[in-house]
Amino acid sequence: MKALIPFIKLFKQQWLFMSLGLLLTMTTIIAGIGLLSLSGWFLSAAAVAGLTAATALAFNFFTPAGGVRFLSIARTASRYGERLVTHEATFRLLTNLRVWVWQKLLPLSAKNLQGVRRGDLLNRLVADIDTLDHLYLRLLVPMTGSLLVLGLLYLFLAMFDASLAKVLCGILLAMWLLIPALFYLLGREPGVAQVQTKANYRVTLLEYLQGQSELTLFGANQRYRQQLDDSEMALHRAQIAMANVSALSQACLVLMSGIAVIVMLYLSAQGVGSHVPPGPLMALMVFATMACIEMMMPLAGAFQHLSACVMAANRLTQVTEQQSDIVFNPQATASLTDVSISFKQVSFGYDAQVPVLQNLDLHIVAGSKVAILGKTGSGKSSLLSLLTREWQPQQGKFV
Repeated sequence: MKALIPFIKLFKQQWLFMSLGLLLTMTTIIAGIGLLSLSGWFLSAAAVAGLTAATALAFNFFTPAGGVRFLSIARTASRYGERLVTHEATFRLLTNLRVWVWQKLLPLSAKNLQGVRRGDLLNRLVADIDTLDHLYLRLLVPMTGSLLVLGLLYLFLAMFDASLAKVLCGILLAMWLLIPALFYLLGREPGVAQVQTKANYRVTLLEYLQGQSELTLFGANQRYRQQLDDSEMALHRAQIAMANVSALSQACLVLMSGIAVIVMLYLSAQGVGSHVPPGPLMALMVFATMACIEMMMPLAGAFQHLSACVMAANRLTQVTEQQSDIVFNPQATASLTDVSISFKQVSFGYDAQVPVLQNLDLHIVAGSKVAILGKTGSGKSSLLSLLTREWQPQQGKFV
């Protein structure tokens, strides 16, 4: 979990869009619960009022009908706005995250990235960053929104019957706590496997495409293609395992929601507050319980993505927490005119035990033209890498 803290801190840059997205999410949930509850009460109350002519004439049809229209419009508008704002916040967060990762990556030398393959680095910059969008969109927003709405739901239902409100909100709170934790444990291994297999597949595919000439020349094309197929099948298996966990979580949520409806139906049938028999208020309680499934449904998949987010954050942290071993002269000027290059007793090797350059002395005067000649493996590319500061010499001085 600690690996997510540096990335969560970046969220402060988009606090306005994130807060607005959370507010619209809550508005959508509240409007949905209110719409179904009011509709259930309205239909039941209208049916009861129609039993006699006197109650039918005295019943106010217009106020609840107007409330139904208002809540339906509010739900539609808030849902549309929530989609726009939360996705805009997600895109802005991903933009900030990519810029931050690139700022951490650019100063690193070739030595810092020596153990990272190009395909794997590409996967970290693309797929792993994309994985972190689940952190806001599918974890923080639905969890926070549902918890806050749960408190408001208790206050609303307690106006009619505090005991029924405690029962329903207690069941929902237990679902809020247990379902994400349970399916985080079940989805942790498939989530990690999905990130790893996606990285392996991307690396294998990139190497397969880049090495076509060598693979064809040495007759290894078919063998490497089999490795690519194996990587793809491993990714498919991880995706199937995650889909199975997702289906199981949704089934569990639907089952628990059905149990909550049956419990509320039984309890409210005995009376709602001082209303015995409960009359239309029974429909309000039951329909409010049925509407809560929309609020709880995102929780089924929320913590499945947590393991993938943690894995992606760890992979990015392995790169972003590195410190470049290249040290620049603090007295160097920004001017590129009249610049000379000097190597004094420079020794360098990719492996400290196997030196490539030993005690090299070289002075290149500004404006001169120098050709570097030598056999393959004599150190020409290594010398250029030192000049471009991709590597730092183990000994000597470079000015």
